[in-house]
Amino acid sequence: MQGYDLQIDTSAIKHIDIIDAANGIDKLIGSGVCSINDILKLLGRTPISEPWADRHNLTKNYEPLDTN
Repeated sequence: MQGYDLQIDTSAIKHIDIIDAANGIDKLIGSGVCSINDILKLLGRTPISEPWADRHNLTKNYEPLDTN
């Protein structure tokens, strides 16, 4: 109203569509690269306070890496 304007730079806002990212997330977990909690942290969500959520798994029915 007094000749002022506001410009907001939204280029630094990071948006992750969890549905679009699902295949990538599955590969990160299934290859043992990330745990469930690693993924939750990347998504800005609250980690799970259970030991299994910090395990790294391999795709063979997602069994823990330390399984023989």
